[in-house]
Order: sequence, then C-alpha cells, then structure tokens
Amino acid sequence: MMKSDIPQLRELVRKTRSLLDAPDLCQLEAVVTASEELDRIAQKLRWRLRPTPGKVSAIGLILWRARLQEVDRQGRTSAAVATLGDAADLLKKVYSILNKGWVYRSWVSSNYSFVFCVIFTGVIYGLFSLALWAGAPLIVCSVVLAGVIALMTAVAIRDKDGVATFWSLYGLVPLYVLWHV
Repeated sequence: MMKSDIPQLRELVRKTRSLLDAPDLCQLEAVVTASEELDRIAQKLRWRLRPTPGKVSAIGLILWRARLQEVDRQGRTSAAVATLGDAADLLKKVYSILNKGWVYRSWVSSNYSFVFCVIFTGVIYGLFSLALWAGAPLIVCSVVLAGVIALMTAVAIRDKDGVATFWSLYGLVPLYVLWHV
C-alpha cells in the first residue's frame, strides 16, 4: 500500500461509515457491528497502519448479509437495501486498494515456494556432493554451501515469504548433521 493511498482509503471509509449512519439502518445489529469495525479501520488509518484486506472483506460480507435480510423484509426497492449495496460497493473499492499492496500470499502460492526451495536446496546439495567427490576440502564446500543457503534465506525474508524462509533454513540441518556425525 502506498502512503498516497491512505487519504483515499480514509475518504472511502468515511463515506461508507456515513452511509451506515442512516436512521433506518442504525437499528440493524449487523450494521452496528460493521460500523464498529469500520471505526477500528478508520482509527488504524489515522495511525497510518494498514488494515488487512481480509478484515475489509469480512465487513463487506456482513453488509451483504444485512442487505439480503432487508431484501427479504422490505423488498428490493427499499432505501435501506440501496444504501447497504452502496456501502458494500465502497468497501469493495477499499478492498481492491488494500489488496494491490498487500504482501500476504495464499496457501497455493506457498506450495510454489516450498517446491522452489526444496528443488534449489537439492541442487545445492548435489553440487556440494559433486565438489566433495571431486576432492574439494570439506570446510570450503561447507562454508560455500552455508553461504548460499544463508543468501537464499535472506532473499526469502526480504520477500516476506515464510514458507521459503522455513525451508531454506531447514536446508542447514543436513549440513549441521554432517559436521556433527
């Protein structure tokens, strides 16, 4: 999330919150819950902290559920239904802005991190074994191997990739076992 997005996010959250202050909506429990959550998000934005897209999405789902309940109660043409729809649409905009800059990776992409690290670590240990077989000293091979794995870990930490960090650090375990056997 860019710092320039914060004023836009504040404005969208303020507009959404003002839509929920309508007198016919204040009596709905779901709207009260969503309003409280929006107040928390507005407070975070005042402190220049980034709320999670998942939190905004959850508030949007609360509003859509309230909208569907109002459709059952009052029909599609009521003002409350239109207001709840508008508020949910504003939250979709907030979600899309937050989601552009969010660094969270879903579980599916973490599988790719796992596969990449395991394959990369396997290749490194293959080269390590080849160098030992060719007669290179154990200390030199171990230091180079530890350096490459440390570099791989640093890149994973820089990318905020927890799965890759774990598996690249786990790649040091066989090296530790080799030295202490």
